[in-house]
Amino acid sequence: MAGTNGVETQTNINSHIQMPKSALRQFEDKHHKYFYYDVEKEIIGNNGHVGSTNTSFNYYSREIEQFFNSNFEKPYSMILRSSKPVPM
Repeated sequence: MAGTNGVETQTNINSHIQMPKSALRQFEDKHHKYFYYDVEKEIIGNNGHVGSTNTSFNYYSREIEQFFNSNFEKPYSMILRSSKPVPM
């Protein structure tokens, strides 16, 4: 993306560093929150949010994010969805 001075700039991407969002979603409740362990504070929290857990802005480039998404995250998400039991 071109910046105001014509120099190429990177769009802020909030990258999930250690685990894809689709994996974290498996542990959230109906309010989209879940329990987590904070290793720095050594506490168990109960207000985790999938969209912001283990994320960092611009940790990966846009190209790497797109590669991970199409080659790992989407296929993994499809497997998780297909393996869920059907409600009776």
